[in-house]
Amino acid sequence: DGALYNKDITQLICCPGAKQGSYTIPETVAKADMYAFYGCQSLTELNIPAAMEKIPGDPFSNCISLINFKVDANNSRYKSIEGVLYDKPGNSMQACPGGRSELVIPEGVRRVSIVAFWGCGKMKKITFPASVENIEGDFGDWYQDQEGFSFVVVRDSYTENYAIEYNIPYTYVDDPENPDNPEEPGDPENPDNPENPDNPEEPDKPEQTKGEYRYRELEDGTLELTGYTGKETKLTLPAELDGKKVTAVGDSAFEDLSNLKEVEIPQGVTSIGMYAFSGCVSLSKINLPKGIDSVGAGAFFTCFQLTEIQIPEGVTEIDFQTFSGCNN
Repeated sequence: DGALYNKDITQLICCPGAKQGSYTIPETVAKADMYAFYGCQSLTELNIPAAMEKIPGDPFSNCISLINFKVDANNSRYKSIEGVLYDKPGNSMQACPGGRSELVIPEGVRRVSIVAFWGCGKMKKITFPASVENIEGDFGDWYQDQEGFSFVVVRDSYTENYAIEYNIPYTYVDDPENPDNPEEPGDPENPDNPENPDNPEEPDKPEQTKGEYRYRELEDGTLELTGYTGKETKLTLPAELDGKKVTAVGDSAFEDLSNLKEVEIPQGVTSIGMYAFSGCVSLSKINLPKGIDSVGAGAFFTCFQLTEIQIPEGVTEIDFQTFSGCNN
């Protein structure tokens, strides 16, 4: 198809900048390089295979004509909702197509990063649900270059407070003067998977709680930590919960725990998700066990007190902005 891959076609290195229309990533590809789509200004649709596990940072920031992401229903890391890229549980938005001028974020999404909107120069309006509880980055600076840009928010929500703080124009979802009054995305005739009715998507396994930890079960029967509600300053993460091994620290799992100072990660954990410890401004000590092989984008973003970290030999992937803001 004219694209550049590694020898066994598991890594997409470069998609030609002149590629037009729809592009389907081969089903064997598990990773895309950070600049794999740089210069692809005529790409309008991207089909992501089930094998894809790693999309670093936002490699689509130069795809100014991109309108739609489609993700294979069997992909365990990502999914598409109304053509926008999200993580599989639907907690975190990964990328907005650069050709969109409006976006309605669905209920259930908790985290939105400005990185997901890099390259969205046509964006005029973003509608946020009540579930959003964290916006990373300063949309106030970003929107200065976006004439007519505004938020649509739920009254008394986190997003309304954010818009006020960053001086972003906004209206309410239920404002009678707002004729759009966006509804929840989805197809009532096919709610499970509106983009692929012949292959309905399996429902995500629900998040569960054990003590002060939140977690979910992965497809292989192991667990991913997804959150922590306690107030301890020194944590030894559990190696098992309910008799099942913990193998992953999920995206944003310990984000913004400002009192957290030390973390011990047990053997058996193999991956740390995007922004897993982002905003842990007091974190000064953390270990990465030998079994770790990947550390997600922004995993230790703005961990100001972190002075040293040992990278085990098994690590093959350290993603975009992993240590950005670690000034010490």
